Amino acid sequence: MTIGKGLLFSLLISLVVQGCHSVVFKQSFDKQKWNDKEDWDYPQRNNVVDDLVKNHRLKGLNYKQLINLLGIPQGQSEDSAGIYYQIVMDFGNDIDPVYTKNLLIGFNKDSIVNSITINEWKKP
Repeated sequence: MTIGKGLLFSLLISLVVQGCHSVVFKQSFDKQKWNDKEDWDYPQRNNVVDDLVKNHRLKGLNYKQLINLLGIPQGQSEDSAGIYYQIVMDFGNDIDPVYTKNLLIGFNKDSIVNSITINEWKKP
């Protein structure tokens, strides 16, 4: 009976440990965390992006105010009506990305933020 309980306990602990590796630890937005960069990766962005979008007024900011808050974007959106910030770029074991997650910011004709979208892409 003791061996069965020990085995069950060990199995439960290993499942909890494995589950913790896939959990993203959500944190409050912080400009320094947002701009923290290691090589071409932004390791803190995925942790703070939800708070940024939910609790910080981005819509209505002009381009300069947005750049003051988030820094220089990684690029321009495909339709050229906005910009994007890289949140996650996972290469897996490949030379090309297998997963990306970006924060897309759209502007109106007066360069005022009018849309915020999180776009995720996964290689089929």
